[in-house]
This record gives sequence, structure tokens and C-alpha cells, in this order.
Amino acid sequence: ERYVCNPADEGELLSKIEDCIDNLDFIRSKLGELVPTVQANAREGFNMMWKVYSESRILSFLKDVDGLFTPTLSARVDLNAYAKKLATYANTIFITNACGDEDVASCSFYADKEIAYVSSIAVKQEYHHMGYGMRLMDKVIEICRSKGCSCIRLEAYAANDASVRYYKRMGFSVLRQT
Repeated sequence: ERYVCNPADEGELLSKIEDCIDNLDFIRSKLGELVPTVQANAREGFNMMWKVYSESRILSFLKDVDGLFTPTLSARVDLNAYAKKLATYANTIFITNACGDEDVASCSFYADKEIAYVSSIAVKQEYHHMGYGMRLMDKVIEICRSKGCSCIRLEAYAANDASVRYYKRMGFSVLRQT
């Protein structure tokens, strides 16, 4: 097709075309940076993302893993209010499957002061013993250090033996038992 424009529009049209070319060049440069990361994640079979997530995504994941907590999370907190609080104030990390279409693990934490606090961490049952929990905590520790935190605290129910063992393997120690 052929487009006809008057001379007054021609300069504006050329400017828009130049902007589009600049945008394409920028996108190509970013894709060049991104492709090795995506390929590395695909080789490892997961994607890890850290950013501000929506309340609905956090709530959906909490509902999926609710029964894995001892006692269940919903027995201790209102999941809707908790998801809203995490979405508003916490840092949240999700690990998705290699296709990126399923959240398999998540951790929400606060790292705004010298002492960071892990509010929740969970890995879906079918993904247990695959290293996702370790990857999450490694990332949390990295982020907390970068924000100047010198200590990370969390709470676990003593009856939840698996969690207590996991935290000890990650280098945490018991400060007090109530």
C-alpha cells in the first residue's frame, strides 16, 4: 500500500518512524541481555522473579499451599487480609515452573530495616525436595544483604519438624522457644 500525506505531516511521520526504529533497537539490545538469563533458567527448570506482586496472585498461592502449614495458615490469619498486607508492604519472590505458567514456590519478607523478617515461605507439595526452598532463601539472603540487613528472623512452629530442620540447614538458629 501507498500512503499519501501532506508536507506538514511528513516531518511528524518521519519522526514517528525514527522513534519506532529507536524503540526496536532498544528492544533488541534488551532481548540480547535477557536471552542468556532465560536460557539459564530453562536449563535449571525454573524462573525466579522478585518484584511487587498483586494481592490476587499472592492470595492464590497462599490458598494453594494453605494445607502445608502446621497449623494451616487460614487457621491463624485471614488469607485475604494477609495477602493484601504482603502485597502492600512485603517483598515477594515467586519461582515458577520452566514454562512460567505455574507458581511453584514463594517467599514474602520484610527487609526495610537492619533486621529482616521472613513472613511466609512455601513450596508446593509436588515440588518438595527439588531445591526450590534453598533457592528462595539464598535469594532472600542476597536481597537482605544488599539492603543492609545484618540479621534475618522468622518464626516456625516447633511441631513443624520439617520446617525447623530446613531452617537449621539454612543456617538459622533457635533464639527462643515458646
